[in-house]
Amino acid sequence: MMAKKLKIICALSILPQYFLVKVLKQQPEFMETYYSNGLFPLISKLLNTAFKWIPFSVGDVLYAIVIVYSIRWIVLNRKRLRTQPKVWGLNVLAFLSVLYFMFHLCWGFNYYRVPLHTTLHLNPDYTTAQLKSVTDQLVMKTNALHLTITQDSSVKNYDSLSFF
Repeated sequence: MMAKKLKIICALSILPQYFLVKVLKQQPEFMETYYSNGLFPLISKLLNTAFKWIPFSVGDVLYAIVIVYSIRWIVLNRKRLRTQPKVWGLNVLAFLSVLYFMFHLCWGFNYYRVPLHTTLHLNPDYTTAQLKSVTDQLVMKTNALHLTITQDSSVKNYDSLSFF
């Protein structure tokens, strides 16, 4: 009985979550101060501490597991869509609600922060030619540094890959 109440609460919470995200999306300064510079660094540090010893992206593995689990669940429960549509819908909504919450808590609110060009006081208006010029300059500097480090432009620099 408690599990059903919890599922109902989770499923119904998707609406307030959606409207809260809509409101917060319009408040980039709030998001910058309280999420991006407040809560997110703590979450990031916690996740980094927990998973930094793993040599691959845990998030990508979790995405794959969620996708495989979702497909498996739909296949196994497809008959319930016809026989118990309310229960099936409740389960789906509760799952989506938790997923929506976790996405925004762990990363998604960063999409609504103050734009980088504003934070760095940069002019966001530039031409394609200017962008190409800066890119070419960066490539030339990178190639020069690579040549300085390795003395050969075609040799891979293994010293900078010591984190692998």
